[in-house]
Amino acid sequence: MKTAVVLFDFNYGDISHIKTLRSIKKTVDKLIFAFKIEPQNKMGEPPAIERFMYLDSLECVDGIIPYCTEPDLHSIFHHYDMQELYVSDIYSKTTFTGKDICEKNDIEINYFSTSQVAFSYHKKDSTGWKG
Repeated sequence: MKTAVVLFDFNYGDISHIKTLRSIKKTVDKLIFAFKIEPQNKMGEPPAIERFMYLDSLECVDGIIPYCTEPDLHSIFHHYDMQELYVSDIYSKTTFTGKDICEKNDIEINYFSTSQVAFSYHKKDSTGWKG
């Protein structure tokens, strides 16, 4: 069974985020969302409980792991049985929390774009990046 963890700042008002989750789910057996709970909401952002409940209602999301800090996120990468990680393509050329753990443990890192126009994700293969 192929399990993926998805990590991004989910906004249920953005249909491209929902389309992204649905598209990722088509490629894996189990989709787990790592949900960051911020101590304070960003300006205009719905409360965390609303976003959590909305995510929980999506059929494409099989589970949600809430976290607050980077050490919490490290714990998810160390202790959760996953084969793939999906993160925004803004991190494709930089480091991010847990990238080193994924590389060390052969967890495939996939970068996606939540564009309003179309969904795409890039998988790393032996020759480099492909779209």
